[in-house]
Amino acid sequence: MAKIHGEFMPEKGLTIFTIEGNASKSDMLQIITGLEKNQVTRDIIWDASYGTVEDIDKNELRKIAQFLKKGHGMREGGRTALVGPDDLNFGIGRMFQAYTEADNLAVEYKTFRTMDAAMAWLESPRNCTCDNAALAANHFFIFSVVVKRCSEK
Repeated sequence: MAKIHGEFMPEKGLTIFTIEGNASKSDMLQIITGLEKNQVTRDIIWDASYGTVEDIDKNELRKIAQFLKKGHGMREGGRTALVGPDDLNFGIGRMFQAYTEADNLAVEYKTFRTMDAAMAWLESPRNCTCDNAALAANHFFIFSVVVKRCSEK
């Protein structure tokens, strides 16, 4: 059984979960389920630098990804970084990332070997999924209304 420590940083919109020992699917789901009941940040880091997820097989990874698809509304547009400095944890993280991409989750997942690389990605600009033309049209409309109302006074 693994110990998973959470560091909640609402001012940064970030929670870091550090895995110590060998985490199982049930360990991971217990934390994920707890997120739905408690405060949630937009971004999350799962750090396996001090532990491992080697006992979670590909079928269990797939089930975790499918479970996450159901409850991501509260983190839509967020990012989750998976940190696995060794080849085994990095490879498992990449496999999980592939499942989340295949399931088209509303949260972006990416795997890294270091915390520094994960933090840099979380702090980098995000892709806008909105329709830029529609957004520009809305901004122009709002600007036009404000200018018209100000000129009427």
